[in-house]
Amino acid sequence: MLIIGRVIAGILGFTGLTGFIFYLLVMAVTSIGLTSKAKFLIHSYFDS
Repeated sequence: MLIIGRVIAGILGFTGLTGFIFYLLVMAVTSIGLTSKAKFLIHSYFDS
């Protein structure tokens, strides 16, 4: 997702702080998406 987020930011012309904020948003959406796909049962994927 790092590469995809940076490529999309570059295509859209986001640089500097705007690009960094866009990257953080992409990573947050990805994390929330993966967590929801796991049905928010994260503890079943990790040991105690």
